[in-house]
Amino acid sequence: MYKAASFIIFGNTSVNTIRVYSVLDQNGQPHILKSILRVGVGESIVDNFHAGGVIYPINIEYGIIESFGEQKNSDRKFFYHPGTNKCMLGYAIPSWEKVIQIVKEAHVTLPTIRYIGWDIVVLENGEVDIIEANSNADHALFSRIGYDKLFFLRIQELLDL
Repeated sequence: MYKAASFIIFGNTSVNTIRVYSVLDQNGQPHILKSILRVGVGESIVDNFHAGGVIYPINIEYGIIESFGEQKNSDRKFFYHPGTNKCMLGYAIPSWEKVIQIVKEAHVTLPTIRYIGWDIVVLENGEVDIIEANSNADHALFSRIGYDKLFFLRIQELLDL
């Protein structure tokens, strides 16, 4: 089991992952569309949004939490993590450059899959690992949270539809 000490402060029983959405353009070059930090809450063993976890939008250029978080069955806006009371706004994701690099390098090895939602973990030593690649990566999260809610035009431009 992974021990992601960089994220352990957000929940003590689940690995907290980064969901990174990438797309290959018409020339096969990878682009990052959006990224979300998924954190577990309480004693949950998963960080999934649909299982009670909180999602926080990550600014893809700087790797920081750029806005409040949301939980599926709550109208609350979570500026603080609901289990640790840690302020999340402005939190810098450790090894952000490595996160982006590993996603882009992995995506170009799969040229026939143009859109992927990657689940990434940052390990306690700063290394970055891919947990899985998802072809159906909960697209509803795009329009739910963050400043870049209007992503369709960007996807359309990149895919040359």
